Amino acid sequence: LYDVELILSKPSGDGFNDLRIRCMNLSDINIGHIEGMFGLLVDIENVRSRQLESAVYKVTELEENAFSFYCEEFFFELI
Repeated sequence: LYDVELILSKPSGDGFNDLRIRCMNLSDINIGHIEGMFGLLVDIENVRSRQLESAVYKVTELEENAFSFYCEEFFFELI
């Protein structure tokens, strides 16, 4: 199983500008075309009720289908 860290940035001159999302114990990783993207629309869905092995959350980039994966847990923080 893998871990991944996503850092989402927004250009701004005040306060926290970045959001760090750490996803732990990934499975069923799909990566599409990610070059030249200007933004991401990331969705994190609770899929616990589906009773998938090692999958509590599904993380998906919605607009370009750039990536998707399942993970056991995730953490986020403003940096």
